[in-house]
Amino acid sequence: MKTIKTASILAAIIAVIFFVFPASSQTTYIDNGTSNTYTLGNGDSLYIRSGTFTGIINTWTSGSKITVAQNASFKPSSFSGNRSKVIVYGIAVLPSLNTNSGFGLTNYGTITVTGDAAMNGGAQTWTNNYGATITFKESMAINKDGSSFINNGTVNSNDDFYLYSNSSLINTNTITFSGNFKTSKGTVNNSGRFYSKKGITLSGSTSFTNTCRTITDNGFVVDNNSTTVYNTGFIWATNSANNSFITNSGTIINGANAKMKSVTFTNYGTFTGSGYLYFTGVTTGSGSFGVAGITTDTIRVYDVTRSNPSTIFDNQWGTVRPNVKYAVFAAPDTTNSILASCSSQYASSLSGISILPITWNYFYANLINEIPVLDWSAQFDPGTYYEVQRSYDNTNFVSVATIAAETNKTIYKYEDTKADNRKQVIYYRIKGIEPTGEEKFTAIRVIKRANSNNGSVVVSPNPFTSRFSINYETIAKSSLTIRIYNNMGQMTVSKTVNAAAGFNQFTITEAAQFPKGIYVVEISEEMKVISAQKIVKQ
Repeated sequence: MKTIKTASILAAIIAVIFFVFPASSQTTYIDNGTSNTYTLGNGDSLYIRSGTFTGIINTWTSGSKITVAQNASFKPSSFSGNRSKVIVYGIAVLPSLNTNSGFGLTNYGTITVTGDAAMNGGAQTWTNNYGATITFKESMAINKDGSSFINNGTVNSNDDFYLYSNSSLINTNTITFSGNFKTSKGTVNNSGRFYSKKGITLSGSTSFTNTCRTITDNGFVVDNNSTTVYNTGFIWATNSANNSFITNSGTIINGANAKMKSVTFTNYGTFTGSGYLYFTGVTTGSGSFGVAGITTDTIRVYDVTRSNPSTIFDNQWGTVRPNVKYAVFAAPDTTNSILASCSSQYASSLSGISILPITWNYFYANLINEIPVLDWSAQFDPGTYYEVQRSYDNTNFVSVATIAAETNKTIYKYEDTKADNRKQVIYYRIKGIEPTGEEKFTAIRVIKRANSNNGSVVVSPNPFTSRFSINYETIAKSSLTIRIYNNMGQMTVSKTVNAAAGFNQFTITEAAQFPKGIYVVEISEEMKVISAQKIVKQ
């Protein structure tokens, strides 16, 4: 009995020592909902497995990790874990989030930051995945060069949001700012819904690319000549706050189907490209509008209240080129339209079809030798099944194959040899059936067979190491849009080229900057996809 009692006391002492003085290297802590204090060193991990954690986090070195399980809540009373990698599958409520070198954030669940937030220190990546939500109750700032904020889900910013550094903000789904969105430099890529209830101001050497919907209730301002806006989607300055205006002092380049709408418009800078501009108030053109020389691009301007029929704008002091035309057309649909250039994440969120949450990697549909070929990748639980569904009208889907997920296999392929080759357009989606019986769908992918008048497309070399070329042969000249997507469905390149009758070759030099991996090269003509081919960078 004495020996057992002594051993018990010794074990208790060791446990206390371990708690007060945790191991110095690669210690894994498992918490089931306590108010403990954790000091995480390099290589340490904290796993909130269940319950609600309400304790204190101290992180003094980078290299540690905090993981919040799907059914757990992480609500620290004090959070100094600004050098950790944080992965949230469940719920996290943080008092603030002012980070430093070594920090990284990956969210599959719901995160709320009740205080201010900022990327400080070294370069970092914060990723909000499809189906996930991040809410910033106060201001958010990206302050460090080389950082990335990637949103594939939903972000709500209740205060101002700033991009101060040579960093990137990528949105493929929905970002809503209750405050202002302001930049001084950096890169913004929007292929979803980018909405500020106050104003959007782009300053410094900012590059802003919009391929879907950018909306502001208090004006859209391109602040100086170092700022460039590339718009192939829709930019709308609403009049909900009686302050609808677009002011350009930089450079705006519009694509063929791009649209812009506001009450007033003022151009002090450069506006080129093509597209449709719709204004209902006073317009002023004192900069440069259009391009000199012969061009197939046309900028169509409808100033509803134009007072002088001999000018494009009400107040016209600058240079207006011949490719700028006054044209009467219907106001852009501000509520219902989904642009072809919007991301699959945003389109899926509007349609009510859910991409497999957390575990869905990608889904592609390509036409190879006149056979539809589907490629997809996902992480899954054992017992999952995939059902391939086909439709010829985008309404009535039928199952054409059922494939059981295999352990340690994440990449799948299916060739639909029984598809009706007389159909010019075919729609596909994958239904994932989880072991619980829950059914979840991917986004819908479209295969369009080229008309006989369309040209042939060859992408080579494939695989490539630095750059590749698109060889296009056609019987008539045309304007083509080339878009390139990575394996996350994010658009990395969007450009318009003019093809002459006969053989054409377009070299994609931007590919030299691509990371190694799988990409999809999509070529469209007049909003119709004529080719979508997978290509690999080695």
